[in-house]
Amino acid sequence: MTAFTSAFNRHGGGEATLLCAGRRLLPLGALIVPPGFIDPARYAAGGNPCGTSFATGPSGDGPAAAALEAARYQGRRLAEITIRLLRDDRVTDAAADDGNPRATMAGTTSQTA
Repeated sequence: MTAFTSAFNRHGGGEATLLCAGRRLLPLGALIVPPGFIDPARYAAGGNPCGTSFATGPSGDGPAAAALEAARYQGRRLAEITIRLLRDDRVTDAAADDGNPRATMAGTTSQTA
């Protein structure tokens, strides 16, 4: 799981919103993949390590180019980590023997995280 948010002003609670989203999904078994302090695109977009956020301001404009690039990086990071988890046969689901088959994109039954 990764999250994006926006607010009216720069300090409008974007980080708090991202943290709350994660807390709501943890009991459901979500794996949280924030951008962290890894990519320079995050710094250009405001520096939030919890996820991409942007301020719309009074004009109501959409996200700036820096925020879009940070969101693209965050989406790529989620996809790359998901692919690595699905390829790694050491990753198992603790509930895999509960009788509920887990289907992959190819339609075969497997154990996933």
